[in-house]
Amino acid sequence: MKISRVHIRPVQMTLRRPFVTSAGVQHTRDGWLLFIELGGVVGVGECTPLAAAGTEDVEHARRALERAQGLLPNAQVDNVRDVDRVASHVTLEGAPCARFAVETALLDALARLQGVPVAFLLGRSFRRRVELNAVVAGDVDPAPEIARLRREGFRAFKLKVGIGSADTRRVFSARDAAGGDAVLRVDANGACDGATAARMLGSMEPARLAYCEDPVASSAEAVGLRTQTRVPIAADMWMSAARQHVLGGGVADVVVLKPAVQGGVLPSMRIAAVAAEHGMDCVVTSTLDGVVARLAALHLACALPGDLPAGLATGSHFDGEYAADPAAPVDGGAELPAASGLGFQEDAFA
Repeated sequence: MKISRVHIRPVQMTLRRPFVTSAGVQHTRDGWLLFIELGGVVGVGECTPLAAAGTEDVEHARRALERAQGLLPNAQVDNVRDVDRVASHVTLEGAPCARFAVETALLDALARLQGVPVAFLLGRSFRRRVELNAVVAGDVDPAPEIARLRREGFRAFKLKVGIGSADTRRVFSARDAAGGDAVLRVDANGACDGATAARMLGSMEPARLAYCEDPVASSAEAVGLRTQTRVPIAADMWMSAARQHVLGGGVADVVVLKPAVQGGVLPSMRIAAVAAEHGMDCVVTSTLDGVVARLAALHLACALPGDLPAGLATGSHFDGEYAADPAAPVDGGAELPAASGLGFQEDAFA
């Protein structure tokens, strides 16, 4: 089948709380929806770059999408291998978020043509539902927010640490509020040096953390840290700059997969396979994406082995989105929609 039409639409989503990055304070998430018509069916992808998280910047993403718009018409796409090849061919080098958008739109269209969910294209054996972790914001006592989230059905939580002397107290308060059966994760965003990270994690060991994400700024600084603490280490931002070191260097126990950073769900699947060879688990999360990108990540999470909670409960961070979420969290988890493809209805983007 040949691609017959390609359309790009700008989108902007307002954040309920400002998002602080190394580039400054963001009040919105800006990007594009990409619509690709294949075999009479239109698939949709999302490109909302976030350079601070490891994607290309907005300008590079725009150029990559414009290049794709010019090259995609008449391209032949009949299977997942074609999707992989075409998505890599039409986007610019160093534009993983744009590639993610192209790949997602093609997978959505191809799956809809076959009447199956995208997760089926990624792996014939897949789950229909995954548990989600809720992100507990701010540097205040997390107990009240966790108590509320527990009532909503969440059983997995992630806290930001490395932001002050009260970190350990907050972690133990979170454990008390979440209960002994909850999954409790922390994310330091690379804020600590090696010695500080070792002391911090040592003090938090009795809280039985599932892992600490990016305790130091680079994977090179993490060498030896795993021998100094019983808290498992997860690699997120290290995957952008030093993927091979993370996968083969013995510096982490868990790999965080963000499709917008990895260039799509298909490259993420390949990374997950290598991680498994090294005995590492994988967790799928978003880069504070809109609903199309989150839904693509949900299909990835459903297609991967294991049952670790995914970090995709982020729709509540927006004051409205460009389309309703057909897989909004229920009882602490997300379920694949009944509709084929990504799961959107025909008129979702009207």
